[in-house]
Amino acid sequence: MNLLKNVEGVREGVLLGIRPEHLRVVEGSGGWLLEVETVEMLGAERLVYGHLGGPEGPLTILRMHETEAPPAPGQALHVLPLEDRIHGFDEATGARIEH
Repeated sequence: MNLLKNVEGVREGVLLGIRPEHLRVVEGSGGWLLEVETVEMLGAERLVYGHLGGPEGPLTILRMHETEAPPAPGQALHVLPLEDRIHGFDEATGARIEH
């Protein structure tokens, strides 16, 4: 699970938990910017490793299906989580925060 802090739209002190398969690439300039570092080709899926918001941002993993064209290292993608698959955690205690 990606555990992200200081992400746009998430209040301070909360870690956003989102699984790689619950992030989606979106067209245009909407969503979070993900700068691709590397792509791991695993047959039926690809794991895309990158940094949200630029090279200093948190390492994030995105899972793509084999039918989707894999991005190249250095490419920028815009991604958004599936709203019903977001988990919140208290940064200090690690306890899950109910929506």
